[in-house]
Amino acid sequence: MLDVSGLRYVEEPHAPVAHLRATRAVGGRSVPVLVYAGGVLYDSTDIARHAESVAAPDRRLMPEEPEARARVLALEEEFDETLGNDARLLAYWYNLHEPALARALVGRMMRLRSPVARHIVAPLFRQLIFRKYGVDSVSARAAEARVRATFAHVSELLLGRRYLVAGRFTLADLTFAALATPLLAPPEHPVIKKGSFTPPPDLAAFRDELAKTRAGQHVFSVYREHRAPASPS
Repeated sequence: MLDVSGLRYVEEPHAPVAHLRATRAVGGRSVPVLVYAGGVLYDSTDIARHAESVAAPDRRLMPEEPEARARVLALEEEFDETLGNDARLLAYWYNLHEPALARALVGRMMRLRSPVARHIVAPLFRQLIFRKYGVDSVSARAAEARVRATFAHVSELLLGRRYLVAGRFTLADLTFAALATPLLAPPEHPVIKKGSFTPPPDLAAFRDELAKTRAGQHVFSVYREHRAPASPS
């Protein structure tokens, strides 16, 4: 949202759990957190509204027309509460449920080069994450079903349309594409394009299934056509 809005910023990325020290220092818990001259914002919707308020008119992603604007905000909230939670749960399940996968993921995220460190840290990290987010085989299967339903719903909304609302790219399209990223890994994503990562077989199969849908193709087109490069610090 900051890139599309043309705003300059400095990003501080943090691995899960390790992020707590940084977010608590500014009064928050989770990410994202935006610290700016006017204060601190702790919610992605609030950050989007702020970016919209200071962006140039030709960069704004919310329609002026009240009904269309309300629809965009409703979809943004819907995706945030459904797809956002389900994609996160599945990303953790696919990449952590087997010890070898957990060691590989934790090693990359926390830059642990020592195999001994990976063997020690990975099980602890997996236990913490699975407990915090209620991740297990049952919740993962339920999340897969909900994601399929979300993609079917979005595919229906896109029938005969290029975008979800108002005939143009809006915050609704951006939100859906961003939250689908852990499952679809569009190559234009600024982190994904920096390195190669082979997904676990079950994630790869689910990714292929979603990519064949109209909604999945929409995610890829959003990144190809609208993912602006990061603003320089």
